[in-house]
Amino acid sequence: MDLQPFIIPPDKARRAFLEYKAAVAEGGSEEDAIIMRGYREIAAGKRVISLPQVMRAGGLKPNGYPNLAIARADTRTVCVDFNPDWSKDRYDCRFYDRNSRGKMIAATCTRIPLGTFPAAATADGKPFHRDRVKRAMVPSIPPQFRPAYALKNYHILFEVDSWEIVAPVDPALLKALGGGLYAVLAVWDLTDLERAVLGITRAQL
Repeated sequence: MDLQPFIIPPDKARRAFLEYKAAVAEGGSEEDAIIMRGYREIAAGKRVISLPQVMRAGGLKPNGYPNLAIARADTRTVCVDFNPDWSKDRYDCRFYDRNSRGKMIAATCTRIPLGTFPAAATADGKPFHRDRVKRAMVPSIPPQFRPAYALKNYHILFEVDSWEIVAPVDPALLKALGGGLYAVLAVWDLTDLERAVLGITRAQL
């Protein structure tokens, strides 16, 4: 999975962080605060990514569903559906958990902005018929990377082998900074043993 982090020297990021921190202290905008947080994480040695950019680079499967998924770290499966704007040949995409009645849980929803993906991408130019919500299994976090508290404050980004309930392979643990920016806290590969367990414990969710 290509995370495409911003390449900024740490010393330059620190100078920019201090400049934005001063601006925020003087009543700067929410955009200033988001940019400040991004520079702070880079200055601290973390990778920072733009989620729409990573999702766009990840592309679509032949059936028109994304190759990547994102879920809040306290969920066990994730759903994807779409809100098309056919007049402009594009759509936005939502990833979310759902309750026992199959309804979207708004608190876990991550929306990918309109225009990140094309609405029509078949070989013959016909629109995809994404009339079905699909689900994928959210990977577990190994103990050495697992946050001590409040998993709901973190996200997991992962490559979807197929939009079915099967364990993925190479996730990344993220912390949202706002404005589509995320700090990458850890990247790992699930072992065959971990995938085998998840294939039993999460297969019926």
